[in-house]
Amino acid sequence: MLPESPGILAGDDDPNLLRMTRNVLKQVSEDVDTVSSGKEAVIKCISRRYDVVVSDLDMPETDGLELMHLLAHAYPSIRRTILTGHTESEYMMAAINPGRVHRYLTKPWPEEETLSVVNYAVRER
Repeated sequence: MLPESPGILAGDDDPNLLRMTRNVLKQVSEDVDTVSSGKEAVIKCISRRYDVVVSDLDMPETDGLELMHLLAHAYPSIRRTILTGHTESEYMMAAINPGRVHRYLTKPWPEEETLSVVNYAVRER
């Protein structure tokens, strides 16, 4: 029996970046879903189990910080990664402390680093 492919959810309100992110994540798992808002991400997480969630900070309805905070409390086993253009330290601290984000990556992001982070998260599941 083949091992189950890890479930990965990617969120970004920019359709081009979301497509690129999905293509990179497909190198880790065939099971990659995408959403364009934090609210959609919450609904997806309620309806099925994910091992890893990779999200932008700036998304409509529920932003990435709020999403990570909700996931940390409702689904603590999900490995949470932020992928954003915000390089300011206050965003990083808000994500890592209250949001309990495991990794904070800034755009533009090297594909190799993203793959390394997600592969590590998958191994930790």
